Amino acid sequence: MKFKTLTILTLFGLLVALGWAQTKSSQAQSTIEMVTFQGETFAGGESQGMQVTTNGLEMTDTAVTAHYQSAIIHTPIAYNAVVTHWLADIPESASLEIHLRTSPDGQQWSEWYDIHAHADWNEPGDVWQYGDMVAVPAVDKTHHYLQFQVSATRFWGGPAPLLRQLDFVLIDTSSGPTTAELIARQQELDAASPPEMPENPEDFPRPSVITRGAWCTQPECWYSGLEYQTYTHLLMHHTVTSSGGDSAAIVRAIWEYHTFNRGWGDIGYNYLIDINGVIFEGHLNGNYQQWDVTGVHAGAANAGGMAASLIGNFTSPDEGGGDIPSTAMLNALADLFAWKADQRDIDPFDASRMVQMSWGLPHIMGHRDVYGGLNTLCPGGNAYNYLPWLRNAVASRMGFVSPYIFIDEMSSSFTKSNSNWYEGPRGCGNNGHSYYTWSTTDPNQSTNWGEWRFNVPVDGRYRIQIYAPYCNTGASETVGARYTVYHATGTSSVTVNQDANVGLWMTVGEFDLTANSNNRLRLTDLTTTDNGRGVWFDGIRLLHLGQSVSEVHNSTPAPDVWVTANPVEFTWQIVSTAPVVQTQLQVATDAAMNNLVYDQTWSGAILQHSHTFTQDYAHLYWWVKATVQPSGGGSQTVTSTATHFRLDTTPPTSSVNAVLQIPNVPGYSIHWSGTDEIAGITHYFVEYRPQGSGDWTVFVGLPPLATSTRFVPPDSQVYEFRSRAIDAAGNAEPSHATADISTDQAILLTHAIMLPVIRR
Repeated sequence: MKFKTLTILTLFGLLVALGWAQTKSSQAQSTIEMVTFQGETFAGGESQGMQVTTNGLEMTDTAVTAHYQSAIIHTPIAYNAVVTHWLADIPESASLEIHLRTSPDGQQWSEWYDIHAHADWNEPGDVWQYGDMVAVPAVDKTHHYLQFQVSATRFWGGPAPLLRQLDFVLIDTSSGPTTAELIARQQELDAASPPEMPENPEDFPRPSVITRGAWCTQPECWYSGLEYQTYTHLLMHHTVTSSGGDSAAIVRAIWEYHTFNRGWGDIGYNYLIDINGVIFEGHLNGNYQQWDVTGVHAGAANAGGMAASLIGNFTSPDEGGGDIPSTAMLNALADLFAWKADQRDIDPFDASRMVQMSWGLPHIMGHRDVYGGLNTLCPGGNAYNYLPWLRNAVASRMGFVSPYIFIDEMSSSFTKSNSNWYEGPRGCGNNGHSYYTWSTTDPNQSTNWGEWRFNVPVDGRYRIQIYAPYCNTGASETVGARYTVYHATGTSSVTVNQDANVGLWMTVGEFDLTANSNNRLRLTDLTTTDNGRGVWFDGIRLLHLGQSVSEVHNSTPAPDVWVTANPVEFTWQIVSTAPVVQTQLQVATDAAMNNLVYDQTWSGAILQHSHTFTQDYAHLYWWVKATVQPSGGGSQTVTSTATHFRLDTTPPTSSVNAVLQIPNVPGYSIHWSGTDEIAGITHYFVEYRPQGSGDWTVFVGLPPLATSTRFVPPDSQVYEFRSRAIDAAGNAEPSHATADISTDQAILLTHAIMLPVIRR
């Protein structure tokens, strides 16, 4: 699915034509100010069990609970959003809480807001804590007063918490256009350049989005240096902002805070959705047709993860209370995810590893899933609980029907022993729930078992897979989960390493099952490998493989793809009602499979393998041979169709290698070149900046394979240049840390250069 997208220059041109402001100086000014309390500046408030010292706010020597309330603060600017930062020493046996309220006049006050460390805004290793954003109600527009409270506790005789510094970042983005005005602005932009419909009419279209060109028109909104990675996962966040403010003003406030105060250069989320279902484009996306931009929202899951953040605070009552997502908001989220899932062929019910992560994650997930429920409640339980609905809604919009039969551990088809069980923390599990226990090698200590029963619709061969979610329990998963399968031809015992593929669907095996019979899968906590490791009892799924004697189908790498990761992951399917006694994988450089570069054979049915190649190849072919033994005797070898793919793991290299100057001709002639041995270069990005400055500017309007351009500097400074190349496989050359060349290295052409005459 492809869409017509406005380039940055086109957007700017449209904004000018429509009369919309372009620059920070010409649009409504937004302001950030900070109010700081530290040491004795806390003086003036009321306290019980709390004292003001040169170190900050401390508990008195005999207090086990303490409370402080500040004087009413008249802020230096009017604000429509405020973010709290604090620096504190909090021992494990103590606690410290911060509360905030706001007022337009010092008389009428908002409720007291509990300020929590915002998981999306705190980075690993941060000493400071960065709290939730409190938004002023839209009816007030701005407030000019605030007041805060600090509460502290400790064990009797234990160390006390110390609040060293407390900052309030005041943001005023109230004078910009309202959400209603932005909707009208976007309609004018869309009318001037209508988005194309999908190439396939059956593909789900991109929903209406208020783009960057509509709401973010300051010069800082447009920059180069974007990073891209094809989306494989879709993440739900929430902004943890108080409700009631105008959505457009909140989005601008988050952009101001992320860009200038946190120093991230842009808003972290890829999209934001308000309570009325209005979708805002967040992080700058340079090209909707080809690229999926990497945002700043979930650590290692930024690359390959598209983040949509619900505007509001959706923590559940047991997490501290919060709002409920509206139907309009949820439907807009489902529309947005369905568009991207359909475009990128993302199975809403599956899971896979992300490009920078070693464990598996659901393709549609909440922020808390990324690290197994550790450190964050995002997107809040009131939103997270909608994930099962969201996956079904996305699939329905795509017209996607899973080929699998799913059996949930919460259904009546699952039974378990009457013993002590643990549940995945914070809703961790395939469908928002899971059970686990601890492994044991002692039969006398084994008390936990679970059993899934399944009546399949038709007789046939079925692949059975289990799911062990990635959940933070403080321990690893078992490497020896022992399953017993009761099937049409008897009973089979299989050991599965849950730890090796945690977060992924893992294959137990392929078995003959009879319709409406007592097929079962049983798992216990008894292993022969480890003690005290997690044994997971979550959902399972079955795939009907058909009735053919034997078939082998290649899965990945898919035909004619460029593979850019090494080792290469090979996966395939073996459809057989007879036992598979041998599996063989071969890789060659020719379609006839004569020039083998890899040949591996295993006993039994193997369905995947990872191999590291020692070099890149312009052309590779692979197939799988399965040897089966039908019940009538003898053996049969069936071979899949050879699949062609290309292997290129090496980024291209390039350099700006010449700056030429001709007397009496303004400016310089800039020249660059690059090399890529396997895939070939398809695009150059060339950037310039004043020497020694921090920001690079990309040359716009250059053809993808141009190797020279004219540069007329706007002033007398020395300018420097660098290049970056992308090859046909999608490998991107890393940005050069330093400049390739500068204008003070220009070659002055002091006489005419005579070009050779080429005769035909």
